[in-house]
Amino acid sequence: MKDQENIVLMDEHGNEEEFEVIATIGIKDNEYAILLPVSDQEDLEESAYIFRIDKEDDGEDILVPIEDDDEFDMVREAYEKLMEEEE
Repeated sequence: MKDQENIVLMDEHGNEEEFEVIATIGIKDNEYAILLPVSDQEDLEESAYIFRIDKEDDGEDILVPIEDDDEFDMVREAYEKLMEEEE
């Protein structure tokens, strides 16, 4: 996945929503994507989503929701540190 591209995901009700991939971060042996809904560009901290990027059997990327709080916090902190370095 590349930074600054848009993707469309389906929610649990089958509704499509467009997201901007605002960053991808590699941590340890995993890659993560930070997504921001295109419809809600106002508050990054409140509306951004973090997904782990895994591979399907055919090699295609798949976005997996992070359910572990420690993993989520690790990625959030890495992203915040990255943003501080860019300022």
